[in-house]
Amino acid sequence: MVYKHLMNGIQMMEDTTRGDWNVYCGFNGDGMNYVGYFPRSVIPTLGDRPVNISFGGFIGHEDTQQPPPMGSGYIPFENAASFRNLQLIDGSGKGHSLSNDLQHSMQGNCYKISHIFSSQFYYGGPNNCK
Repeated sequence: MVYKHLMNGIQMMEDTTRGDWNVYCGFNGDGMNYVGYFPRSVIPTLGDRPVNISFGGFIGHEDTQQPPPMGSGYIPFENAASFRNLQLIDGSGKGHSLSNDLQHSMQGNCYKISHIFSSQFYYGGPNNCK
């Protein structure tokens, strides 16, 4: 099993002057660094109305290979990979926690996702699962 506490932060904020969406990333609590932006022309309605936002994991393998683990390789609980401190930030910069009753989906019996609780969720599953 893979098990390390690596934390990545991702934040998107609107540049209210240009209307572009600036992207920031941070690693293991070292602060957020500007990495680029999405021009408003690419996603012109992002700031105007609600949008779908997706989080999760993905695995891939050849048919002749054993399936790899997803996330940390643990089932979605305590030691599993997770997304934490999920927030939507409004136009005034105020963060809002996500609802615990948001929809989620999964495929197959090997890889799972927990419900969102306390603005976090866990996901993952072991390797060689069929």
